[in-house]
Amino acid sequence: MSNSSSTVFDYSFAPPQVFVATTTDLTLTVSNPIDGPTIQWQGGPNGDEIDVTFPTGSDISDLMNQLPVQTRVVQPQGFSCVRSGDYFAIKSAVGTTIEPGDKIVVVFESAVINGKTGSATVGIQEYIGTANNRTSAAISKIAQELAVIAWLDPYVVGLYEQANLNWQSAAGIGVKIFGFSGGTGEKDFPVSGDPPYPGTTKVNVPSTTESQRTYTLQVYTGDNRHAQQDVTLTQHSPLITSFTGDKTSPLKVNSSVTLTWHSLFGAGTTLSSNSGLDRNNPQSPLDVNPGQELLKTYFNNYSNLPETVTYTLAVNGFQEPAYADVSFTLAPVGLVYFKYTTNNEGQLSGVKAVLDPEQWTAQKIEFPSSDLAILTFYQPGGKAEKYYLGSGDTEHPQIQYFNAQSKGDNMFEFSWVTANLDASKGMVLLPGNIQITGNEVASGSKSLTVTSTAEYTLSGVGTNGQSIVSKLVVQAGS
Repeated sequence: MSNSSSTVFDYSFAPPQVFVATTTDLTLTVSNPIDGPTIQWQGGPNGDEIDVTFPTGSDISDLMNQLPVQTRVVQPQGFSCVRSGDYFAIKSAVGTTIEPGDKIVVVFESAVINGKTGSATVGIQEYIGTANNRTSAAISKIAQELAVIAWLDPYVVGLYEQANLNWQSAAGIGVKIFGFSGGTGEKDFPVSGDPPYPGTTKVNVPSTTESQRTYTLQVYTGDNRHAQQDVTLTQHSPLITSFTGDKTSPLKVNSSVTLTWHSLFGAGTTLSSNSGLDRNNPQSPLDVNPGQELLKTYFNNYSNLPETVTYTLAVNGFQEPAYADVSFTLAPVGLVYFKYTTNNEGQLSGVKAVLDPEQWTAQKIEFPSSDLAILTFYQPGGKAEKYYLGSGDTEHPQIQYFNAQSKGDNMFEFSWVTANLDASKGMVLLPGNIQITGNEVASGSKSLTVTSTAEYTLSGVGTNGQSIVSKLVVQAGS
């Protein structure tokens, strides 16, 4: 088994030992350590690669007489393992993400083990990103005498998870396994198949408080001789190795976010948020919409809207749950316009308000009198903003009317009516940084050529110092 700090991955073979002069499948597991980083595997002919070199021949230091003819990639999809000269190259046609705890599993089928007992070293060369690392994994060869070889797949599990306990035996008539819960704690497996006699069964750590369980495998003969080997299964507390969103703060209140996470050893997952989201065992990735969730949860309670939405992922399992948070601060909501939509020879009518984004419904329009409308909308964070419209208000700035009428040949007449603006500071029409001053601040018009669809913004400052804007999208050719 390899566990070198200088390598990107850990490497292990199963079985970890082999009987001499036998034919067996060798399974190589390439593991990203559970405390390692997320690895972006580069695919393609010039992408990342792992080369595996088996020592072949009849010497003690050789593993097999000849290289395996067949290989099989168990996981993940898209990977291949192909012989290239005297080594095998593990590659992928496409790029992929390998999270902590993920594995690449390759089976070298029907490997013919040579007849010399001893230890053989398998060479491994990593070409991952800019890394060029060399390591090795040792496989011992033991005689075909009374013995049992055992290994677990995997060696570490979470609460209620099971592992495969595998074994091969020689020179016995059966294998007894000790360590099960209930009854005698023992199970008997007579040998079957061809030597080395294989076997497998499911095991776990049958406790919510034990962190490990050791299983003892004992191969026995008809005359009561036996040999044994222990394997230990570890029960691990849950881990969250990544929890991210595909957008960053500040986030528009109508924006959706894709949450992605990866966890290990979990028996159940919950995702909750102060936006009101509450999901049991959600699947990653998951699309969420923090702003829209807030609108639903805080309906008629907008003054208590939070500014930051935090999603908490909890993974339950052995011992304490694992937690991770992702937070998004919501961007302020803007005013597109609060105006009358119709100007009939100076008679203004048709009150309408539009916010940016339009989907933000934490708003209301009230009519305290026939000549006054008040728009109130709440920002993320609960702060209320108020705008006034109509002659019943003489204090707050108003752009009561702002429109553009096509005159043909890409010519548009922009017109406006305002109230309570500071004429000495004027107004600005964008784009073009067109200055509007004097008497034209209260009411005026401007003819402009519009050759492409654009958003125009009229802005000014009230006599009370408060700013006001009104926006208008003008479509060329309309």
